[in-house]
Order: sequence, then C-alpha cells, then structure tokens
Amino acid sequence: MNRLAFLLLIAAFFVASCGSVEKKKSDNDAVVTTLTDDQQAVTDMVAADAEEETADTDVVSTIDPDNVEVNTEAVTEEIPVETAVVVPEEKYFIIAGSFAVLAEAQKLNNQLLKEGYPSIVLAKANGYSRVSINTYTDENLARTEKETLQKKFKDLELWLLKQ
Repeated sequence: MNRLAFLLLIAAFFVASCGSVEKKKSDNDAVVTTLTDDQQAVTDMVAADAEEETADTDVVSTIDPDNVEVNTEAVTEEIPVETAVVVPEEKYFIIAGSFAVLAEAQKLNNQLLKEGYPSIVLAKANGYSRVSINTYTDENLARTEKETLQKKFKDLELWLLKQ
C-alpha cells in the first residue's frame, strides 16, 4: 500500500509540476488539460500498479488517472517521550609531554605508537599540543596506570589531565 501511495504522489507531482501540460478552455469556459505522452505513460503505469496491488486483496478500487488527488494530511499520534539527559563521561588522559611545536608532539606520539600504545596528540590548549599515552574513564585506573608507566618512562614526567 505504501508503494501505491508513493507512486500516486509521484504521478500527481509529475503531472502538477510539468511545464508541458497543455491547458485549453473549452466552449463552456472549463479548463481542459492535455497530457504529454510521457505524462500519460506515468499515469498509466501508476494505474497498472494500483490494479496489481489491489488484485491480491478483498478491496477493489478503480483509479481515474485524470482525477488523482493526493492527501497531504499527516496522521499524528501522540507517543509519550521519555527525556534522557546525556552526561558526557569524564576522560582521564595520561600526558607524556606538552609541546609548543606540533612536530615535536608528533615525534613523541609516533614513538609511543611504535611501542604499541594508543597515544594521541590532543588539540592545542594554551598554545601547547599534549601527547596522551592512553585515555581512561576511570580515575583510579588512570592513576594506577600512570604510576606503572612512570616506572617505565623515567625520562618523562607523566601527569593526568581530566576533561
């Protein structure tokens, strides 16, 4: 049924918007519309599809292709909506370095990636690009991992960034 409604809508739009529809006044001042061959073919196709779809149902209807009307009223039904408040999850970044020069941040990031860490370069804050070794949503886990990593990276001063 949705296909039928869609085809009827397309046919009505096609017929209504096509600039090549010829309108003539008859002797009694009524407007007579003459369809082009393409418009007639679309109208015939819609009528044929309508006949096919209604052949399998108990309801039989005939569509007059010259008098197609499209119902544009929307069916509305009130559906209760639950409002959900999305609270952004806090993230804890273990920062391995903060650099004024982006190339230096990328160099450290590449080293950490080669060692298997999911490091990232965070956008500049106060003019500095920060390199994060890893990101956590649990503060305690982040602190524990920072302490473990600090033993491995003795030449770096690791710190936590909460955002």
